[in-house]
Amino acid sequence: MSHPYESFMREAAELAERGRWSAAPNPTVGAVLVRDGVVVARGWHTAYGKSHAEVECLKDAEAKGVDPSACTLVVTLEPCNHQGQTPPCTEAVIAAGIRHVVIGLRDPNPKAAGGMERLTEAGVEVEAGVCEELCRDLVADFLIWQTTKRPYVMLKLAMTLDGRIATRTGHSRWITGETARHQVHELRANVGRAGGAILVGGNTLHTDNPLLTARLDDPVERQPLAVSISSRVPAPDSLLLFKERPTETIFFTTASGAATPRAAQLRERGVRIRGLDRWKSGEDLVQILEYLRQEAGCP
Repeated sequence: MSHPYESFMREAAELAERGRWSAAPNPTVGAVLVRDGVVVARGWHTAYGKSHAEVECLKDAEAKGVDPSACTLVVTLEPCNHQGQTPPCTEAVIAAGIRHVVIGLRDPNPKAAGGMERLTEAGVEVEAGVCEELCRDLVADFLIWQTTKRPYVMLKLAMTLDGRIATRTGHSRWITGETARHQVHELRANVGRAGGAILVGGNTLHTDNPLLTARLDDPVERQPLAVSISSRVPAPDSLLLFKERPTETIFFTTASGAATPRAAQLRERGVRIRGLDRWKSGEDLVQILEYLRQEAGCP
C-alpha cells in the first residue's frame, strides 16, 4: 500500500532534478507544500550557495499568498540543522508554523543531520522514508562525497546491440547516432559546469587525439577538465590537449615518466603532471580519483 504523500514526493523529486549540476557539491533537493491534497507551492535547491529547497518553497508560498502553517511540507532530503552558507532549514520550517513534514531520506551529512529531531522537539509531526530509494538515487553523488575521498564517477560507453564497441579493425566512429552524440556533449557541458573532469585512458588519448570538450550550439559556461592516464609521455606538440588546453589538462603517468624531459616541457606549458607510486596495481586508480577530488576539486 502506497503512502498518501508518495505522489507529492515524486513531484518534489522531479523538482530536485532541476538543480542537478548547479547545486553541486550540495545535494539536489526538491520540496512542495501540500494543502487539502493539492500542491500549493514548490521549490528546489537551484545552485550551490543559494537558498535550500525548503526556503525556496516557502518563498514561493509567500509570493502566492499561501499560509504554510496550513500545509504539509514534503521534502526529498531531511531539512538541514546547521549554519552553513545558509541558515538551518529546520528553523525556517518552524518559524513558518508548519506542523507536518514528510521526508524522503535522512541526511547522510553528520554536520547537517539532526533536522528530524529538531523538528520533533519543536512539536512538528515528522514522517521519514517516503520514496526513500528514489530520494537516495537523487543524491547518489552526495552520498559518495560524504562517505569517500573520491569524486562521483559516471561511465560513458558506446556499444552496438551485439556487444561491440568497435569494428574488428578497431574503428569506432561512429557507433552512435547524432542524438546520442548531442546528449554526450550536453553531459560534458554539465560535468564542466559542476567543476568535473573527463577521464580517458592512454589508448584513447594517443589514438583519437581528443580535445575532451563539450561542443554545443550555445556557448559552454565552463569546460570540464581533461584527464588522461598513460605510461607513455607524449611530445608536447603531438596532441591537441597539450596545444589547445594545457592548463585544463591533468596527465597521470609512472613515477619515472613524470621525471622525464618531456614531462618537464609539458609542465612549462601548464599541464599538471602526476607520477603514480604504483602502476596497474589497482591502487593507481584510487590515487587518481583521490587527487581529482582533493587537489583538483572535482565533485
